[in-house]
Amino acid sequence: VLAASAGILTTGRQGLVSNQMGVGLSIMSIAGAILGGVSLYGGKGTVFGMLGGVVLLGIFDNSLNLLAVNVFLITVTKGTLILFAIIMDSVKTNIRISILEKEKLKILTEKMQKSIKPGMQAAEQKRKENSKIY
Repeated sequence: VLAASAGILTTGRQGLVSNQMGVGLSIMSIAGAILGGVSLYGGKGTVFGMLGGVVLLGIFDNSLNLLAVNVFLITVTKGTLILFAIIMDSVKTNIRISILEKEKLKILTEKMQKSIKPGMQAAEQKRKENSKIY
């Protein structure tokens, strides 16, 4: 439905239709989503964040066009921005994973210590009982 709406709006704006009109827009939409905070690893992201990323990318692209920057330089700049967003997402995910692993290790250590205490007390009591016999 959204793709059809976009096609109708583009046709109305341009006044014509070509089969090459949407080439490259899929990568830019994914890039906008990544810039908006959607994680490549899944599970994170909001619609408003994605919308903000797409708007930010559109403003960035339009600003460079208005400044009459070379088209190839615009492509390189957008690629660098996308690469930066992907690297930041990867770093953020790795930090989140390491924090979760530390918390998980802490919880497991606490559970292990709780289960060891009764066993140690029982072993100590058994040792005392055995020493009374001899």
